[in-house]
Amino acid sequence: MNLAGMAVRNLARHPIRTGLTVLGVACAGATVFAILGFDRGYERALRDELTRTGVHLFVSTEGCPSVAATMLIRGGELPRYMTDAHLAEARTTPGVRLAGGYLIATGIPPEGGGIDLFFGITEEVPRLKPEWHLDGAWFSAPDAAEAILGATMAERFQAAIGSSITIPSLAREVRVVGILERTRSQDDQFIFLPIQTAQRWFRKDGKLTAIGVQAESVEQIPAVKTALERMPDAYVVPAEAMSQEILTLVGGTKALMTAVVGIVLVVSILGLANTLIMAAMERRMEFAVLRCVGASPGQLAMMTVLEAAVIALVGVIVGTSAGWIGGGILDAWIRRHLPYAPSGDLLQPDLMVTAMTGVAILILALAAALWPAWRTARIAPLEALRHG
Repeated sequence: MNLAGMAVRNLARHPIRTGLTVLGVACAGATVFAILGFDRGYERALRDELTRTGVHLFVSTEGCPSVAATMLIRGGELPRYMTDAHLAEARTTPGVRLAGGYLIATGIPPEGGGIDLFFGITEEVPRLKPEWHLDGAWFSAPDAAEAILGATMAERFQAAIGSSITIPSLAREVRVVGILERTRSQDDQFIFLPIQTAQRWFRKDGKLTAIGVQAESVEQIPAVKTALERMPDAYVVPAEAMSQEILTLVGGTKALMTAVVGIVLVVSILGLANTLIMAAMERRMEFAVLRCVGASPGQLAMMTVLEAAVIALVGVIVGTSAGWIGGGILDAWIRRHLPYAPSGDLLQPDLMVTAMTGVAILILALAAALWPAWRTARIAPLEALRHG
């Protein structure tokens, strides 16, 4: 008895119902595929970005500078700031090659629709960010009314190098001296200002959100960290530790995504189980005849399990294919909603992710088939033939 062939033919009897069930499983597969790819990709991209940067240590008053930045971006106010005096001391600390200051601020345009992100930076920052590729020039002075735009902001203002733009959230006009090539990170959405200009415009004279420090050598990082921690109110975070801080920061987003996966899986399992139960009830007469000609209860149950496996297999193929093809779109969507997005690919699926998705969906499909298979195996031939 060709159980696999009979299972496929039965699914083909109801193409619409089977197709909708496959679509539900495919959605579950695509969701699992995306979450697993994001879980692997985000951490890998974050560590790669921190490895490429020239910053070895971050100094702030609020722990991880990215946490402080996220607080500001969400409209909060830091209770304490670093100061220009901290930056001057960091520059003269033994073992420090470079130290650059940052001031992160936000502005709300009068027309609404979001916030403008501003980044006051010192002249050392470009050397601390070797991944930057700047078209144009650097600021002419630390207090100039000039700006360097991230790629997204340049598109928004339709700005060109040398042009002047008015920033509605500040009601100020600045001259665009440079535009950063697209980094696919938060930098694309910032308006970079000379440090003293940012401090003056946002009434943060002498204040800094954080300081980035590059040691003269990797071996000197522990000694430099110890020396910097002697500064008042200084919280020093190594680049490696910062990645864990950021992963904790996005933990809530991951938890929400995991909850969505759970809901999608439950819905798809229930849909698959419903399809199998309906098929079993519709074929009671057929199963009774098969029992009469020698089919065992186990063979009938196996036929139901095979139907679930076929649906799962097709669903996994469709779902993972959609994940591979639509990864770029999903990457861009996730990037817009994360508190911190590194420049690398946030979704980095591979064959292992594909295999894990397939195994997970297959196990769930088999679990969904247990009750219908048990019902099928318990069909009494004579009773089914008598009552139709």
